Amino acid sequence: MQKSVRILEVHEDSDTRSQLFQIHELDPLYKIDRIVYREKSREGWFKEISPELYFERVKKLGTVVPSKTILC
Repeated sequence: MQKSVRILEVHEDSDTRSQLFQIHELDPLYKIDRIVYREKSREGWFKEISPELYFERVKKLGTVVPSKTILC
C-alpha cells in the first residue's frame, strides 16, 4: 500500500488569504494513520497547528475544497 494524504477540509480566510487544512495521513511503512491540522500563510509556508486552534478559526470561515486524496 502506498503512502496517501487525503485533504478532508480546506478553509480560507478572505481577509488574510491564509488557508486551514484538515488532512488524513496514511503511511503503512511507518505505521502512521493520523489526522493533522495545518495552516498555510499567503506567503506559502505551512505549519502544523493544534486541533483546538483549527476548529476555533474555521468556525467563521467557509469550506473551499471538498475531499481529495493524493498518493505518494
